[in-house]
Amino acid sequence: MSRRFSIHASCGLALFALMLSSGCGYSSVRRAESQRLHVALKSTEVADALVTESVLSGVKSALADEGALAPGDGFPRIEVEVLRADETSEGILRGGAPGSAVPVARGTEVAVVARAWVIASRGAHASLETGDMRASDLLTVQGSAESSIVAHSDGQRAAATRLGRALGRRILGNPSLSEDPIGR
Repeated sequence: MSRRFSIHASCGLALFALMLSSGCGYSSVRRAESQRLHVALKSTEVADALVTESVLSGVKSALADEGALAPGDGFPRIEVEVLRADETSEGILRGGAPGSAVPVARGTEVAVVARAWVIASRGAHASLETGDMRASDLLTVQGSAESSIVAHSDGQRAAATRLGRALGRRILGNPSLSEDPIGR
C-alpha cells in the first residue's frame, strides 16, 4: 500500500511540476507594462452627451485602475464608438379607475451599446477590438414625472459607466463575462 501511494504521489508531483512549467495555455492580450493608453471618442449616435461622457469616463476609470491611463490626446489610444441608447417597456399593468384600460409601464429597461478598439499610431489599423457590448439597467419608478425623468437619466448613465468599464477591461485583456447578450 505504501509503494502504491509513493508512485501516485511522485506521479502527482511530476504532473504538477509539468503544469507549472508549461502554463495553462491562456495568453493575455494585455498591453506592454510600460504602455499607457489615451482615450478618444470616435463617434456617438446618442443624443444625451452625459451618456457618451459616462461611457468615456468608465473606460478611463478601468484604465486608471490598472495604471494604464495616459492623460490628454495622443497615441496609442482607445477609440470609442457609442452606438445607441435603448429603452424598452418591461411590462404593462392596467391602471386607473376600475373598468378603464389605461396601460402603465411596470418597468423600463434602459441600455447603452458601444464598442472600442486600440489605434497604435496615426494612420494605423485598429487592434484589440471589443465588438459591440451592451449594459442595461431596469427602472421601476412610481411617482411623479420628475422623479421618473431623473431615475431614467441616472439609470442610463449608470449603465453607460458600467459599459465603459467593461470596454476598458476587455481592451486590457482582463477576461469578464459580457453583461448582456447583444442579440437580445
